[in-house]
Parts: sequence; structure tokens; C-alpha cells
Amino acid sequence: MKSPGLNKEMSDAVGALISWCNDQGGINGRKVVGTDYDAAMTQANSVMQEACGSQFMMVGYGFAMDQTAEQTRVACNMVAVPGFTISADATNGPMTYQGVPTPVGYANAAAWFQMAELHPDLLGDFAVVNSTAPSALRRRSSPPPPSRVPWQRQQASHSWIAA
Repeated sequence: MKSPGLNKEMSDAVGALISWCNDQGGINGRKVVGTDYDAAMTQANSVMQEACGSQFMMVGYGFAMDQTAEQTRVACNMVAVPGFTISADATNGPMTYQGVPTPVGYANAAAWFQMAELHPDLLGDFAVVNSTAPSALRRRSSPPPPSRVPWQRQQASHSWIAA
């Protein structure tokens, strides 16, 4: 199994698990075979259409644009065990099983509270890195006051906001 580079560690991990499983005799005596797919950042649905023609399960994958492939996956009754999900559609999709589910309705702020407690002197000097992926977007009626955000920079797929 070879991956083009992005998420290579996930491909390598799945390949290692397949090798280990086959060294133990496979599953019920049947050899496990893995297929790598390259979604090239924007081709998740094309990859899912291809996979639906020959696979029964997607394991250890992660697509940057997973919301574009979810309807296709569900339509062909493919079970998903993703390494990560991005969109709410993929996170909450039927037949999806995640080792560490990605919550889409809230963000865990425990680390920020711990930082404030341990380092109150840094409250005005930290940065937040957040994604503009559909699952991470939050609508605001108005931007934060300038006194709270000294600078702001946005790019196509990520945004940085300093407090």
C-alpha cells in the first residue's frame, strides 16, 4: 500500500494492520486486501464512487472534503471507519464508527480554561488556530470588537485569530 504523501501515516498504519492480520491467518481464514485512494484534496466523491464499485468498507481514511462523498457512501451502503472526519455529514453519517468521534455541535474549551488558570498573565497573549471547514464554521452577527482582536488573517482553508 502506498499513499501519495498527505495522510501517509494513516495509509502506513492500515497497511501494517493488514499485514499483521494476514500473518495471523486473515479473518476467518480469508486474506485481507487493502486499496489506497488519492482524493487529491477535492476529489473525495470521485474516489468514493470508485470505492463503492469494489469495496465493502472504508477504514483509516480521511478526506479534506468528506461532505462531498458522504451521500455516495451512504447510497452504496459502505461502512466507514475513518481516521478522521471534517464535515458534520461525515461525522454523523450512518454506518460510521470512529475511535475518537469528532463532536460537531460544540468545541472542547477545557485547554483554554486550564491555560487561564495556570497562566493568567498570558490571557491577552495567545493565539487560536481554527479551520474554516464547514464543520468548524460559526456564524456571528457581527465581528468581535477590535480591542479583543488586535490582528486577524484569513486564508482559504484556515484562519488565525489572536486574542
